[in-house]
Amino acid sequence: MAPDARTRVAGPAVRTRRMRILAQDPSVTVGGRVLTAEVPVPADRLEPGPTGHRFQVVDYDAATGTLHPPADRVHSFSRVDDRMLLADFAFHSQQVYAVAARTLAAFEFSVGRRIPWHFASSQLFLVPHAFAEANAYYAAEDRALYFGYLPESDGTVYTCLSHDVVAHETTHAILDGLRPRYIEPGLPDQGAFHEALADTVALLSVFSMDDVVCRLLGPADGQGRIEAAAVAPKALRDGVLLGLAEQLGRAISGERGGALRRSAALDPTTAWRTDPAFEEVHRRGEVVVAAVMSALLAIWERRLRPLVHGGGLDRNRAAEEGAKAAGSSRPSRRTGSPGRPRASRTSPRSLAGSPI
Repeated sequence: MAPDARTRVAGPAVRTRRMRILAQDPSVTVGGRVLTAEVPVPADRLEPGPTGHRFQVVDYDAATGTLHPPADRVHSFSRVDDRMLLADFAFHSQQVYAVAARTLAAFEFSVGRRIPWHFASSQLFLVPHAFAEANAYYAAEDRALYFGYLPESDGTVYTCLSHDVVAHETTHAILDGLRPRYIEPGLPDQGAFHEALADTVALLSVFSMDDVVCRLLGPADGQGRIEAAAVAPKALRDGVLLGLAEQLGRAISGERGGALRRSAALDPTTAWRTDPAFEEVHRRGEVVVAAVMSALLAIWERRLRPLVHGGGLDRNRAAEEGAKAAGSSRPSRRTGSPGRPRASRTSPRSLAGSPI
């Protein structure tokens, strides 16, 4: 007997869809172009927003009282120039949805189960243009991630377009679901752990996008090789890959090219034990991030040594070894993994205050 047409499966289930995102801040360019990437995102029945069963994008601007129309569908944005892409609010919505969804998918794949939010709902709201301020934060009481924007003379800085910022804030929400009381007022170590994990996830997640890492290592010659100096520890420590939220950092500090935080460049010290400056949770969290990034650089350097010949090495291999050092690995379609992931108000249950 032929199977019922209503239950017939035409092929394997689609587990991911590809979405275009900004892989680095808009201020980071290679060859005069911003760095975009198509990344796998868990497949879901998306409604306008985008809205899935774990995330809902609500584009409400509290500064102007404007509710922007939801993005009606997923776009490829493959033939849109940089200026139009960065100004397109539909792309902003897709950016926050895709980065948040792939960050959650990476956590759930690692722990092997679904991770609930802290609150009694399956959806986390993502608000890409929440207020006119250079900040972003997670607010559990609102079930939301809020991303601000800062108008400047040379263009508006949108925190929602920063891959680092979106991954950072999503990690706060995920950790709050796993360990709810870590946000409660207490010792600075609690908040510092939140900030350290969020920074670490944001920095390491970039290594899962091979092409982006390759381009950030610098141009290759005709044989696909780069100079060994491009992957020297100091060059990597001071480079874009290990800087967090470059555009926002420049907007706040006024220093061109200055990242919001560059924990990898910190020297080892015991000052955090007694210096009152380390009572601030972001500063204290940098101690942990610095240790993780130093370990990453040491592992990466050790993996690269046998590959250097004649003062250079293959750029693709250098990026691949960086991904391995960062703990990334290619997904197995057989296992059905989600795919290689290719804050001014204060509240007892929000993470806000100093930027990100």
